[in-house]
Amino acid sequence: DTEGEEEEEEDDDESIDLAPSLWSTPSYYRITRKGKVLKNVSERYVRDDLGLGFCMSPSTTSSSSKHRFSTGVTRKISSPGELISLLCTPSSSNNSNTSTTAPTKRKRKRKKTSTTSTTAPKVTRIAICDTNVLLHNLDLLEHPSNAISNIVITQTALAECRHNSFTAYGRVVDLLRSSGETTTTTTADGGGGKRCAIFFPDVHHVDTQLTSNTTDKTTNASSSPSINDENDLRIRQVCEFYTKSLKNTDVQVVLLTDDVGCRNKALEEQSKKKSKSGMYKACSVREYVRTLEEEDSSLSLLDVVAQFTVAPSSSTTTTSTTRSSFKRVFPPHLSSSELLLGVKSGQYFQGILRTERASSSGNFSAYEKCYVTIRRGDERIAVSVIGLKDVNRAVDGDLVALELHPVTQWIGHEKDDEEKEDSLKKKDEEKKKKEQTTNDTSGGATIAADTAEPNIRDEDNVRDSVLVPSSTSSSSMTELRPTGKVVGIVRRNFRKNYCGSIYTAVKTITMNVEENDAELSKEEEEEGEVTQDSKAEKKKKKKQKKKGQKNDENTTEDTTTPAQARKQQQQQKTEREKITSENEIEHPDGTTTCVFFAVDNRVPPILIRTTQRDRLLGKRLLVAIDSWPAESKYPLGHYVKTIGDAGKKDVETEVLLHEHDIPCDPFPAKVLACLPPDDYKIVKTPDRLDLRHLPVLSIDPPGCKDIDDALHCTVLPNGNYQVGVHIADVTNYVKAGTAIDLEAAKRSTSTYLVNKRLDMLPGLLTTDLCSLKGNVDRYAFSVLWEVTPEADIIDVDFRKTIIHSIAALTYQQAQGLIDQPEGDSTNDIQAGAVKRLASLARKFRARRIGAGAL
Repeated sequence: DTEGEEEEEEDDDESIDLAPSLWSTPSYYRITRKGKVLKNVSERYVRDDLGLGFCMSPSTTSSSSKHRFSTGVTRKISSPGELISLLCTPSSSNNSNTSTTAPTKRKRKRKKTSTTSTTAPKVTRIAICDTNVLLHNLDLLEHPSNAISNIVITQTALAECRHNSFTAYGRVVDLLRSSGETTTTTTADGGGGKRCAIFFPDVHHVDTQLTSNTTDKTTNASSSPSINDENDLRIRQVCEFYTKSLKNTDVQVVLLTDDVGCRNKALEEQSKKKSKSGMYKACSVREYVRTLEEEDSSLSLLDVVAQFTVAPSSSTTTTSTTRSSFKRVFPPHLSSSELLLGVKSGQYFQGILRTERASSSGNFSAYEKCYVTIRRGDERIAVSVIGLKDVNRAVDGDLVALELHPVTQWIGHEKDDEEKEDSLKKKDEEKKKKEQTTNDTSGGATIAADTAEPNIRDEDNVRDSVLVPSSTSSSSMTELRPTGKVVGIVRRNFRKNYCGSIYTAVKTITMNVEENDAELSKEEEEEGEVTQDSKAEKKKKKKQKKKGQKNDENTTEDTTTPAQARKQQQQQKTEREKITSENEIEHPDGTTTCVFFAVDNRVPPILIRTTQRDRLLGKRLLVAIDSWPAESKYPLGHYVKTIGDAGKKDVETEVLLHEHDIPCDPFPAKVLACLPPDDYKIVKTPDRLDLRHLPVLSIDPPGCKDIDDALHCTVLPNGNYQVGVHIADVTNYVKAGTAIDLEAAKRSTSTYLVNKRLDMLPGLLTTDLCSLKGNVDRYAFSVLWEVTPEADIIDVDFRKTIIHSIAALTYQQAQGLIDQPEGDSTNDIQAGAVKRLASLARKFRARRIGAGAL
């Protein structure tokens, strides 16, 4: 018996040794602000019951039959069969011969370079995204076409996304919550379809833990792995786990990453292991989208893919398309450790870069005239950063590290600098005079000046100049404007989307030439500059050309007419045309790099790569900035969506709202589902005081639909007045924490425009159930006072009530009741209540003014 027990104990020990450990101690090194190196070790308990991740299981629920939306419960995926049942498989209906929006040039090139047939059946794929995809390609993951329908988001990528951008983190969480919902939006890219978004807790999953063996194989023995390397390794571990779990299925696992090093390591690791369970595919987002477009010609998603490198032109050879082949336009940014030590030592200053909201002046555009506010003791000083080289790829709102220029380069030190500054000021003054003269003729001379945003020089607590010793005499001091340059970006602040339009060099030049030719012909006819003598001279010149006496046909004549001189001046390129002609590039794959100019002149031109240039001309677009490499003169971005035709009232209104971050989208289905049903009726409840017998009335402007307050004033038996102020009880319909409450908090207020109103709550509440209209019952929150005729308050009470308004008066009607003689309003309930309220208002106002109110 003892021998058998010992054998059983040995077997148990062996099974315990072979079992996976449910406890780990990950560690990493970090540098503190003081420059010390610390090793952080954390205890982490792992689990073996997490399956293949979690997703939202949709279940349609609604409080109204008219509006339905999908809510869900978290569901664990326990087996590969359950996972396959949840994945969205490509439908055969999408393989129909639909016309594509991509140019035919790109289709021809793709057929030549593609190794797979475009008519091949679609493959069910599951894409595992790394952090950069979540940060920069969310527009593609959220696209209404749901082309990337099966997505796995790891806990590592989600945590890193939250650390870098909380806005992107919120969008990723919404993406996970939308799993299982059907997109009803129809787009040109083939809208509609379901999405399966899976959350995988790799940090606590027993099969995706990092061991010393895995980290040693991927890093050098001499150097410890960085946090980014470990995060990439974790995501690759997840790819291997899904590949093993789906080895006997037709599902292909894809690692989506734009990191070339991560893709190369994935190939190395898989080639070393030579797993029998198969291999996952590691590819960039652009390569993955090209594969999807080859399988479905109706998709056109390359415009939405983020850009990080300068793309080669059609004239560039394939051997010179590497990053190193492009010339560096800007100096490189310093590393984070160098910036930290520089700021600590006082060599660099840290601050937020701001662009002066003004028109272009002198040799600089508006986005090239910036300043950074730094602290010197108790003072705040604005350091000017002027020119693209000194701005060094920073945009408005970025947290930057700044290095001051030598004092000799500060503005105002030398005479030539003063002359340059004076010339710039003179040009600005001339432009302002021209603008004022045009405003005077239109009748609005000082509106722009009075309503303009304050400049840095208008702020009292910030100085833009300092006193330094003069170079001419040691005893005198001169006041100079400090200047500096950006040496590094501490934190990017790219806004989500920018409104604007793209320009093309070909159409702009053609249109200008046609307009100039038309104007020239009119001028020649009106001024009579083409005389008989000039015609005879032209005939002689033509004969000389025919005889060969003049070899160069393009040689210009020494003498030109005034009309021809004006034509040459008109054909000179403007700033936008010049930028467009220098940066518009045709690429070998049929795409075109276009220049996007934002409505906000503080934003530099953005280079976007698109397949639909001709279709986007003349449109208002939304574009996002992805990166600004040192090899590019302007930032790189991607197309998000089209707002509409430029110049139309509704389109420009939407642009204006977007530029000021005013929500203007329709209320989503989950918000409308919080509304009461269509047959909803207001009834008396035990917790409410019934005041429907009182003569309640409202006073508002003519045509007011959202009546949110009402009044009443009656005479009590003791001779005092009962005054009531009733506010619509919105809390009866908007419960805390619900979807409608969160949407109202997001909108914050109702926005009134010239032609429409953007409500904070749906119209059923603002104009109906929460509007204290006349002759209907409504829920209210009321304040009831007992007041003497001399306006002394005796008692006050706060109650939830139900009221019935007898009239919805306008200001003119209320004033008419106040102006009625006393004898005519004795038996008029409305006139008596309004007169008593007006009398109390005058007494309250006189009492406040007597107490010192302004």
